[in-house]
Amino acid sequence: MSVPILRIVIFLLLAAFAQGQTVAPTDNCAQTKKENLSAGQFYLKLGDCYLKLKDNAKAIDAYLKSAQYSPQPAKAYFNICVVMYNVGDTARAESTCKLAIKFDPNRADAYFVLGSVLFAESPIASYGKVQPLEGTREALNKYLELAPDGPHAEDVKAMLKMLN
Repeated sequence: MSVPILRIVIFLLLAAFAQGQTVAPTDNCAQTKKENLSAGQFYLKLGDCYLKLKDNAKAIDAYLKSAQYSPQPAKAYFNICVVMYNVGDTARAESTCKLAIKFDPNRADAYFVLGSVLFAESPIASYGKVQPLEGTREALNKYLELAPDGPHAEDVKAMLKMLN
């Protein structure tokens, strides 16, 4: 699919979501778990659309709403974590990775991003050795525990080797 056609499709999806957004729950209404799940999924997909359009601010807003309405907000927090990591906002990447892990302690990729953030922020001693921030090794090792053959396993092993 060509880029202009893809953009048109995404804009049409956003328009459809915008129409559905009028029926999404508000902060002050009573909701059932099923309604929360539907709203959480709605905002997650909306965030994905905004992300494809490279509108990070709107994507993050949608992901935050998804986390608010979803009984399982780990995916939404992880998506925010990745966006923040990609734009270089390491403080928010770290905090949202930790939220994703809090709600889903088996989300391997959250440990990878968290470990990568902590590794990148770790100071280097005068003799050239990385001085890892607290939690760096733990996050990287947890990724390997959960995904020993995962797509980031070799990167994680290389980072751990630099820490030893």
